[in-house]
Amino acid sequence: MKKIIITMLIIGSKLCLICALSAIALSLLNTITQPQITANKEKQEKIALSELIDKGTPGEKKQIEEEMILAYYPVKLDESIISYVLELSGSGYGGAIKIMAHYKPDGELLRAKIMDNKETPGLGKKCEDPGYMNKFIGKGGKNDMMIPTTPAELSLQSQSGDTAHIELKKTTRSALSLVGEWFFGKPKSGSEDSVTGATITFKGVSGPLAAGSIYIQSHRGLK
Repeated sequence: MKKIIITMLIIGSKLCLICALSAIALSLLNTITQPQITANKEKQEKIALSELIDKGTPGEKKQIEEEMILAYYPVKLDESIISYVLELSGSGYGGAIKIMAHYKPDGELLRAKIMDNKETPGLGKKCEDPGYMNKFIGKGGKNDMMIPTTPAELSLQSQSGDTAHIELKKTTRSALSLVGEWFFGKPKSGSEDSVTGATITFKGVSGPLAAGSIYIQSHRGLK
């Protein structure tokens, strides 16, 4: 019995030593790599700013303690602020989504770009496609067209513009779906999960974009 206790103590001591050494190694690795990680993120933000802004120069980055809104850059032209770039944070199917969005002073969305995300390839990852943000561009300002935060809101906005065209597309899609089921059978439940993932990603992107627009509108004269 005594021998068993001694053996267990030795094994426990070795495990503690391994854990301690691993923690020290990870800490040293983080200390070494963190400056490079920070530098890479700053570089990515500069590239994103150059892509988002077609007129003016971004000023100093200012941190914000708001839900979904992390920071903003005032964009200046001849010493006057002409627009804002906001750093936003959403929550998608795969976790956090970081977004950079460019707004007019009245809250209208000019451009937006997805930065960091862990969405599912082929589904949520579609938010990285260049055309994904087009559905939100031009909304949220004086035109009284709010940035849609759900696919249903987006559908209603689209119908108000051309209801007949939308209904025709729905009818065509339904007919093609029935033909597909006749040939291949009904889709498995996995496809429903896929739709859910894409929808959650939509909300994870649209929510912060709408919050950014409202923030700009409610904080007139940000400097």
